[in-house]
Amino acid sequence: MHSRPLIPLLAGLVLVSSALGQDGRARYELTFTSTWSEATHPTQFPNNPHYSPLIGATHDAGVSFWQPGGTATPGIENMAETGSTFSLTAEIDVAIGAGTADQVLQGSGMISPAAITYEFVADASHPLFTMVSMLAPSPDWFVGVTGLDLRPGGLWLDEVTVNLTLWDAGTDAGVSYISGNSNLNPKLPIQTVTQASGPFQGASLIVGSFRLKRLWSGQVYGCDVNPLGSMGFGGESVIGETVTLTVDDPSGSMPLPSATLLALSNDPWPDFPCGFALPGLGMNPTEPGEVLVNSIYRTFVGADWQGSGVGIDITIPDDMNLIGRKFYLQGVLVGGGRIGVADAVELVLGQ
Repeated sequence: MHSRPLIPLLAGLVLVSSALGQDGRARYELTFTSTWSEATHPTQFPNNPHYSPLIGATHDAGVSFWQPGGTATPGIENMAETGSTFSLTAEIDVAIGAGTADQVLQGSGMISPAAITYEFVADASHPLFTMVSMLAPSPDWFVGVTGLDLRPGGLWLDEVTVNLTLWDAGTDAGVSYISGNSNLNPKLPIQTVTQASGPFQGASLIVGSFRLKRLWSGQVYGCDVNPLGSMGFGGESVIGETVTLTVDDPSGSMPLPSATLLALSNDPWPDFPCGFALPGLGMNPTEPGEVLVNSIYRTFVGADWQGSGVGIDITIPDDMNLIGRKFYLQGVLVGGGRIGVADAVELVLGQ
């Protein structure tokens, strides 16, 4: 590890384009809170109020597992009527095989009112979050979110709370908590549970909330000036662990060999996630480079760049005081009297 000045910040052009999401991962804590109780919903309140085990996925926009106004799949039908996760897990597995989903998310159920937590890691390539649970006993009622974007604009959300509306899957005609099975054929669209009659007549359909809080993350950022793929992130930004940041020139424009550096800062450029375009700092000598960090105070040196990406391992100190801190690192190649800048990574540290 070396400490030295990197480059002077010269006059240039401030970028106004929006950031495009690239590589990145984040760990979230989901807190599922249910307020559904005899006090909030006294009409016909059941003896054994509970929720089925949580089931969901992280995925991309190429797949949707349920939508208000849509028709319930067999997986959503079985979850909403019986609490079973088997069929919905199979549907998610199909999406994983197609590349549109990344993982199945499975948590516990709970009695109500109460709260439980569940943790998961999301990848930038599949930043959408879907999660559901049956409200039980009921004919086909459930709560959940569908396609919640954890990375709007290419930046991981720090925290978000979603109020949980009670949905009717449209697969059973029952109107009370303990109605007997009465399958609907054809199915009705997924819609909110009726407030015209039954236990929710005149009552709120909000029965709880999902709160998602980012525990740690690493994300590549930049605004399309530096080459796409010039920076990569791997590992978990957790105290005591090691992350690998990879610097590359996908255009192949920098001289061989070139020294590989990471510039470390406590702060991004003020226009984060965009930076400051400076002529002469592009990996292609005819193009500008985008400076994405500010107040550089340390550099890390890797192996020479020889035409393919160079990974630099950084071990995060096992220091509880670092939890929640943010750090910004930008890749740089230096060779043949030239400096070419790569995109940068924001690390939010956790444990």
